[in-house]
Amino acid sequence: RDASKRDASKRDASKGPLSTAEIAAAVARAAPALRRRFPGEVVFVLKDPDSSLNDGAVRAQYQAAAERARVRIACAERYPPGAEPAGQRKKHGAPAAAHSAAGRDDFYMCLLASQLRCAVATEDRLRDFADFRATVEPFTVISFAHWRALPARDYVRPDARAFAGLRKPRRVGFAELGIE
Repeated sequence: RDASKRDASKRDASKGPLSTAEIAAAVARAAPALRRRFPGEVVFVLKDPDSSLNDGAVRAQYQAAAERARVRIACAERYPPGAEPAGQRKKHGAPAAAHSAAGRDDFYMCLLASQLRCAVATEDRLRDFADFRATVEPFTVISFAHWRALPARDYVRPDARAFAGLRKPRRVGFAELGIE
């Protein structure tokens, strides 16, 4: 099994967030090599853009991309403002918004790696891993998979006691996997 995440850090940040079509194309390019190398489940972890929430059309595109590539796409999405489930708000102060937004996908990638007992394919060094539990706001994950028609929804509260023992996963670079 492999929890993988495409790193867009080499892309010009001034162009704004990746479009859904760019994400689907990256999944289509990387999935065959990952599935050959890791015959179990391959999961791409991403997040919704910081400036907007995903809508039904975006989610339909992710579902179609997962089906075409025969992988799972897990999208870490913010709760809409004021829509956090009861008891989900942090009591010890709000983290920096930018750090919180940047960490949703990284935290979930690490969580999946722990659950699936696998490495992660990423160029991110995860230097801020130690801060995730304190800085990442609760979020929801919508998983699109080739084997089911409807997406699954999961709620994640990074500061939960259950994640206290979460460890930084082993990383594998895309170059090691033959993916550019």
